[in-house]
Amino acid sequence: MKHPLDLHLPLKNMRILLTITSTTILLNLLSQCTCYAQSPEHGDGIYTVIIKKQEKKRQERWSLASWYETKEKIRLMDMWLALHTSSSLYEFFVGGDTATVDVQSDLIEDSSHVIQRGEVGAYASIFGLQVQYEDLAQVETGWKGSFHFRLLGTAVQNTNLTLMYGVRNRNDHSNAQEYRNHFAGASMTLYLHRVFGIEGRYQVYFPNSSKEGFTLEGTRTEASLFLDYSLLRIYGTWFEEPLTYFSGSDSLGKITRRGVLGGLRLFF
Repeated sequence: MKHPLDLHLPLKNMRILLTITSTTILLNLLSQCTCYAQSPEHGDGIYTVIIKKQEKKRQERWSLASWYETKEKIRLMDMWLALHTSSSLYEFFVGGDTATVDVQSDLIEDSSHVIQRGEVGAYASIFGLQVQYEDLAQVETGWKGSFHFRLLGTAVQNTNLTLMYGVRNRNDHSNAQEYRNHFAGASMTLYLHRVFGIEGRYQVYFPNSSKEGFTLEGTRTEASLFLDYSLLRIYGTWFEEPLTYFSGSDSLGKITRRGVLGGLRLFF
C-alpha cells in the first residue's frame, strides 16, 4: 500500500519541500555558528581562528626566497664564528721596511731622506705588544712601544679591528732635542681575498716637551696594501705624519713627512 504523500503530492511539490527544509537547516546552522563566534565564553571567534591558521601556514610554508634568506643567515653566522674562533692562541711576527721620505717644513728647507724601520710583535689571544725602531738617515732616530687590544678578529693575519696605546721616543739630532710622546690609535685590516687585503691606521701623538721647553704634537695616517704568501707578507704603505712644534703656547711651525714604504713581515 503506498503512502498518502506518494499518492497526492506531485514530484515538483516534493522538490520544493526538500529545498525549504534544506534551507531552514542551513540557516539554523549559520545562526548557531554566528552565536558561537560572538559568544565571549568561547574565546577567539571563527574568523580569528581562520586568520591564525592561515598565518601559521604562511610561516611554515617553504619557498625559494625563504631558503635563500636562511642560507644568508647561516653564512653570516659562519663568518662571525670564523672571525671569533682562533686555531692558535699565540702569534709572533718580525718585519722591516724602507722608503724615501719627503720632508716639508716651515722651520727648515724641504728635503728628502731614506728611512729604515724594524719591528717585532707578539700576541696572546686578543692582547698584543709591538716594538718598532726607525732611523731617518741619522737625522732622526726613535722607537715606539705599544699595547694592542683586538676588538674584532682572531689574529693579525686576519680581518681585525684593533686599538692601541703606547709611547713614541724621537731624537732630533739636528737640534739635539728629544721628545717622548704618548699616543693612541686604531687600525683596521680587511681581507678582500684569502691572500690579499688592505689596512688603515691612525695615531694621535699627545703633546710632550723636551728638556729645553719645546713641545711636539702631531698625527700619523697610514694606508696599506698587502699580499700574504703562507707566513710571508709583502706590503706597501703610504703614510703622512704632520708634526707641530711649540714654544710655550706659540706655534713655531710644522714639519710634515710623507712617503711610501715597502717591506716584508714574517709570521710565526
